[in-house]
Amino acid sequence: MDKLPESKTVQFFRVLQFIGLLMGGLATLPIASASLPMPPEWRPYLLGFALLCAGLKILVQIILDAWKSFTNPNP
Repeated sequence: MDKLPESKTVQFFRVLQFIGLLMGGLATLPIASASLPMPPEWRPYLLGFALLCAGLKILVQIILDAWKSFTNPNP
């Protein structure tokens, strides 16, 4: 069976997840905040955004899986 192209919504959430992963990685680097290429007070916000992206990704995946099973009950 051919794989269907992803919708723009799914692509958007994949990009959002990737950006969240990058921000979470940058915020958790084991170096001093003053050495990062950003103001030190941004570090908690980057971690919060990364956590939000991860949670949003899980929620969207659950909704998409439920929608697929609802629209196609016989896979």
